[in-house]
Amino acid sequence: MLQYIDTQKKELCCGCRACEQICHVHAIIMKEDEEGFLYPHLNMNLCTQCGLCEKVCPISEPILVSSEIANMQVYAAMTRDVELRKKSSSGGLFSEIASVILHAEGGVYGAAFDREFRLKHVGVFSEKELDRLRGSKYLQSDTGTTFSQVRDLLRQGKSVYYTGTPCQIAGLKKVFKT
Repeated sequence: MLQYIDTQKKELCCGCRACEQICHVHAIIMKEDEEGFLYPHLNMNLCTQCGLCEKVCPISEPILVSSEIANMQVYAAMTRDVELRKKSSSGGLFSEIASVILHAEGGVYGAAFDREFRLKHVGVFSEKELDRLRGSKYLQSDTGTTFSQVRDLLRQGKSVYYTGTPCQIAGLKKVFKT
């Protein structure tokens, strides 16, 4: 069982939705709290006790341990395109990588505001749509069903570029490991 569901301690959940998206019986749904953050809610009548939700949780079972992090190599880069760099918040590297994926007819996923100014993860499939994903957004984004969408694209042999917070990426990676 997920630590957050057992304890209701908010620091034990990052809201990535990996648990919800891995649940084959849809026993977990995400609900907003009074501050607008998403947390899992379990329907025990549907739960089969399979344990997949706990296996994919980046908080219950972190992917990396501190010794692995200490030995990682770090690289920095930026685009040579000055105009693109001005429109970007991370030196334009996101846009450069995204362009390669889009030219290969893949999908690019990231955080974008909707018409009600809610931040949600969305997939884009053309250069015209890429502007929606540019720029840092310092809010929790709702990943919705994007992990499942990514799985479908990968099964079709398409390339995917998925950007998000470290816990969202950890949740996505763990969904694919199960």
